[in-house]
Amino acid sequence: MRGEFTAAWFQNASLVLTRAEDLPDDSTSGMSWTTACRIADLMLSMLWPQVEAVAAGINACGLLTGDQAAELAGGTNPTPYRRLD
Repeated sequence: MRGEFTAAWFQNASLVLTRAEDLPDDSTSGMSWTTACRIADLMLSMLWPQVEAVAAGINACGLLTGDQAAELAGGTNPTPYRRLD
């Protein structure tokens, strides 16, 4: 699942995701799968205290609102995006 989500995100952003360490010569931006995984692991490790706080809240309550989860993580829950068609 992680790989499918990552690949779809890169494709939607018009970026190249490659299994090789180097990007193709005709690519202006993107990264290797290895680099993407390293960045994701680094970001998760930096946010691990917030992950644990929200998990403890879920364990205690069974269900959290977005506002409750944001508060436990030390942040705020942004206003939902609304399309203006």
